[in-house]
Order: sequence, then C-alpha cells, then structure tokens
Amino acid sequence: YSRGPSTVAPVPEAEMARDYPAVTAAAPWFAPAARETTFLLGLDAFLDGWLGARGQPGV
Repeated sequence: YSRGPSTVAPVPEAEMARDYPAVTAAAPWFAPAARETTFLLGLDAFLDGWLGARGQPGV
C-alpha cells in the first residue's frame, strides 16, 4: 500500500472512476467540508450498536 501510485502522484479522476467506482462514490463523505458530519454519523452508529448490544436505548 505504501508503495502504491497514489503515494507518488494522485490517481487521475477518470482512472479512479473506472477502476474504483465504490471509492469514487464514497469520496464526497470524506471531503474536508463533510468530515465532521461523517465522523458524527459514524460515532452515532457505533454508539447505537454498542448500547443496543448492552440492552440500552440508542443515542
């Protein structure tokens, strides 16, 4: 992984879309403007699952 092409130069957008459509589709969730929202959504999902496993209501 550390020796892959993206560590040397960004992979062109057309190549990303062609070879990695799932990564391309998820990219907006990891853009700087969405990072906090994505983090909080993941944290809520984690806490809901953890609390649910303990028999407690979610957040």
